[in-house]
Amino acid sequence: MIIDKTLLMPSTELAHPGQPVSTTSLENFFPGYFALVMATGIVSIGLYLWQYPVLATAFLWLNIFFYALLWVILAARIIKYPVVVWNDLHHPARGVTFLTLVAGNNVVGS
Repeated sequence: MIIDKTLLMPSTELAHPGQPVSTTSLENFFPGYFALVMATGIVSIGLYLWQYPVLATAFLWLNIFFYALLWVILAARIIKYPVVVWNDLHHPARGVTFLTLVAGNNVVGS
């Protein structure tokens, strides 16, 4: 089997949560940030169940904003750096963080 060296992940440092914004932030965007959508949505649902409708609605709209923003960032990353995203999907540590997209979709849908 021959491996095309151009498809290997660039030697840039991977982004970590809390890392300062830099010129490579889009390239190294951490896919696990969709956990923010999960957490905000869970808080919104909890507030609704505890009968705090004003706070629940505020968190719902905040969650929708985060959800849309993260999808725009991910789409821009896929368009601009498709090889890096493909390599992230196959990376043993970063690949599993893409599952937060699935869970985030489910929480927003709730």
